[in-house]
Formats: sequence, C-alpha cells, structure tokens
Amino acid sequence: MKIKISNCRDPKNCMKCIEICPAKIFVLKPMGTKKLSNYVKKWEIRAIFKDLCNGCMECVEICPEKCIRIEF
Repeated sequence: MKIKISNCRDPKNCMKCIEICPAKIFVLKPMGTKKLSNYVKKWEIRAIFKDLCNGCMECVEICPEKCIRIEF
C-alpha cells in the first residue's frame, strides 16, 4: 500500500485527515527540519504509520484539496 500526500495548502489549520483517521496514521510536522522550534513557517502532514492503515479511505473522502491518494 502506498499513501501519497501532495499539494496540501494549509495542513496546520485543516488537519481533517488526522482527525478522521481511525488508525491514527497521520502526523503534523515542521517541513524541512528535524528540530522543533518556537517559530515554524511551513508544516506538512505525513503518513508515518502506513502499516496501520486499514484502507477505509475516510482521509481521501474528507480532504478538501484532494491531496491524499492511497494505492493498493
């Protein structure tokens, strides 16, 4: 299974995929850095627990930007 997230414009304020996912595979993280700081300009959503995905497609359906694609 592949999960691709692209073109998410405002991940920090949306987070719909994070909230709806029953398996909790998504996380919000600072983009382009491994360190957390008090000031982060860009954020991204990552599917870091892909192995837990059950393929329910709720994240795909709720995404207003249609940024998530799941391939089996």
